[in-house]
Amino acid sequence: MRFLHRFCLHWSDLVCPMCRVALKCVRSDTRSAQQHKVNYQLGRFTDRIFQTLHAKQQSVEHEAKCKLIAHNRKKIDALNRTLAQQERELKAMAVPAMNTPAYTTYATAHAAKRELQYFVSTLEKEYAIDADELKGFETNLYASLEKSVEQYAECLKSGDQYNGVVVYRLVSLWFTHYLTRPVSDTQRKIYADLKAVPSFKWLPLVYQMASRLASPAFTTTPVSAAVAAASGGSTQTVPTTSEQKQFRTTLNDIIFKMAVDHPYHTLYQIYALRHGDKLHATSKVKDGFEANRDRIQAAIDVLDRVKRVSSKHSTLVTAFGNLINAYIDLGGKTWSKHDRTIKLADTALGKLGRETHLHLIPVPTITVPVRSDAKYGIDGSVSAIGSTGGDDSDDRIVMISRFEPDIKFATTGLNRPLIMRVLGSDGLIYQQLLKSGADDLRQDAVMEQLFQLVNTQLSNTTDTRQRQLHIRTYNVVPLTPCVGLVEWVQHTISLADLLTQSLLGAHDRYRPAHQQKSYAEWHVYIREGATDKPSLPKRFAMACADMPPVFHRYFLDSWSDPQVWFQKRLAYTRSVAVASMCGYILGLGDRHNANILLDKHTAELVHVRVTTTSS
Repeated sequence: MRFLHRFCLHWSDLVCPMCRVALKCVRSDTRSAQQHKVNYQLGRFTDRIFQTLHAKQQSVEHEAKCKLIAHNRKKIDALNRTLAQQERELKAMAVPAMNTPAYTTYATAHAAKRELQYFVSTLEKEYAIDADELKGFETNLYASLEKSVEQYAECLKSGDQYNGVVVYRLVSLWFTHYLTRPVSDTQRKIYADLKAVPSFKWLPLVYQMASRLASPAFTTTPVSAAVAAASGGSTQTVPTTSEQKQFRTTLNDIIFKMAVDHPYHTLYQIYALRHGDKLHATSKVKDGFEANRDRIQAAIDVLDRVKRVSSKHSTLVTAFGNLINAYIDLGGKTWSKHDRTIKLADTALGKLGRETHLHLIPVPTITVPVRSDAKYGIDGSVSAIGSTGGDDSDDRIVMISRFEPDIKFATTGLNRPLIMRVLGSDGLIYQQLLKSGADDLRQDAVMEQLFQLVNTQLSNTTDTRQRQLHIRTYNVVPLTPCVGLVEWVQHTISLADLLTQSLLGAHDRYRPAHQQKSYAEWHVYIREGATDKPSLPKRFAMACADMPPVFHRYFLDSWSDPQVWFQKRLAYTRSVAVASMCGYILGLGDRHNANILLDKHTAELVHVRVTTTSS
């Protein structure tokens, strides 16, 4: 960059020819892996240039320079107006005789005009230099942006080695910077390249991409208070700009292709947008919430397009819609606090018959393997749907066979989630939680997605892969802003229950004679000390002395074999380390013992209800 700046070169004068030469050499080689690597390296190279220039654009110095250029432009315009006024005044004056006071005044005015002309000329030259430098800077900035997006898109098209790195950066560049760029031939080519990227490579970011669905023709904008009072609404619909239309058209086409090729991974997200205006009466997100009608209509349009692809797609989309509507209806009902179970037959879910094609839908809370060839049996016979198209039984997708007749209420949780049991096509029972009312499960879904990205990065690094470092995840399926499904994490117990559960807790089990007070009594005792802060350290020390550590006893009792004990302790400490680092970096809050589960088989921690983050 210093070289380009020093010799006043534009980015396209030097780097673009280098890129063309490199790509020409690679394209002459039939090895696509080599081309894939070159695309990646060129994308990274141009991305680093863009990041350097973008950082400079955001700097105080650049902002001051832009203000100075704008100030000089205004100053030149004002001086030119003054100069024009002086010209008119001099033309209006008759030339007086020499050696007279009038001539002296006339000569002085002429001299002032020439001095002002010289000053304006000098200022215009300086302004021209600064403006040209700023224009060249912006040319370099956007050329590097376009080239990096182009090469990242080509990288995704030419191979799979760098998918996990490239797709996140590509979407970040595209969503952050492209909406404000005027449509050009280069942009049209890049948008065509984005559409040509295999659809399965966008799936890790389906939530982020689907959340930007919008109508290509119209956009919804807020209005003033006066207009809102007159029209009865706080928004208005206006035509989109050419930039918005190009961006939205491309994005909608990509999401449509994802829904056609990978419906099991995409339809839940699109339906969640479709039902973005369905709120539970007790939901925390109800206050101040206003549904995005533009996004809802865009989701409806995408679903309609998918239905028109084939009869199989139409059947599948309708089946998904019926199931999701039944879940939403069940989650929106109010039950007596004395109820312990609900009969499935009394709910909309129990009224879904064979004609609703539930057998075409995978169990909602399982992880469906992604097929790069998109062969999920969607276009095959009805009996073939449910198979990925391969002969390997491990690739088969577990479909819904039926729901168990009784639905139970969970004993914990502010809104008493429903525990549902689903019989899968593999003959196994899958439990899931239907949560509604208080929590926005879309936050949980995004955090679990982020944890999956952390696991991808850990698996790609040799040291962390050898140590099997990872963070436990579970599936979350938002259906509306306040209703959703959560995978039941099998074989787990919360740390709160493990340590302090009445009679069965580790403190009562392992230290019954030593304790003066129970955990609950000590908890109340310490809370009472909050009003008397000088006594609080003493109270806490007394509680610690009466309740020494007992967690290690659980490991000794659960795994008496020394080798197994060591493996479980190592798995526990590593899971604590990974979760602690992620929690610190991401700023996770609400991490009390009731929100941390321990897997009784693997000794790993599972963090649940990760909906709140600190600043």
